[in-house]
Amino acid sequence: MSRNVTLVVHNGNPVTPTLTAPANMAVNQINPLLTWNPDANAATYDAQIATDAGFTNVVDNPTGLTSASYQTVGLANLTTYYWRSRGVNSCGTGNYSAPFSFTTANIVCNTYVSTNVPVTIPTTVSTVTSTLTVTGCGGAISDLNVKGLNITHTWIDDLVIDLTSPDGTTVRLMNRPCGSENNILINFDDAAASPNFPCPPVDNGTYQPFAALSAFNGKEVAGVWTLTIADVVSADGGT
Repeated sequence: MSRNVTLVVHNGNPVTPTLTAPANMAVNQINPLLTWNPDANAATYDAQIATDAGFTNVVDNPTGLTSASYQTVGLANLTTYYWRSRGVNSCGTGNYSAPFSFTTANIVCNTYVSTNVPVTIPTTVSTVTSTLTVTGCGGAISDLNVKGLNITHTWIDDLVIDLTSPDGTTVRLMNRPCGSENNILINFDDAAASPNFPCPPVDNGTYQPFAALSAFNGKEVAGVWTLTIADVVSADGGT
């Protein structure tokens, strides 16, 4: 009788890792991906995240990582964290790396509501806009959703709908949807399960937009936002 046997040979304990990202003392981090140089002699990795440089208050301690990285989750706002990693194999456990630190961003979730609606959409070929001014809350966007897009219009295949940020970035939300159906009541979120909204899209459900709202990530939230409705065919109007 014969049997095939695979031997995995390690050349001693893993070497001490070198941390790579985020950079030491990085700021404005939002659940960063922690990475370090891989070691061919390591079978798995451990990591530690603490709120103090001495690692007496460890808040996350993942073990058995199979790649030289770890995706953080659920970190507190405006908090400095310290982190380090080490390799592990059947010969033993390597030394922890020299620690890095990073500070999380101040993440605030707000809903802003337009005050200059309803806006009339003429029965002629036309373009109308509605604006929303964000004041009193500056900072970079980490995630943007559109809530309660509410349009009364016959034959919504006539409509092209865009959202433009204060810096001029434009994302197309809908592009002549649904043919001869009437009216729209919908929400948009990149993280929605599907881009396939019903026709007519009046269930107030949440769907992926025509183009990704992530184009606004990192942009300044404060300023004038513009919703543009282009009615590209005459005879039908609405608000």
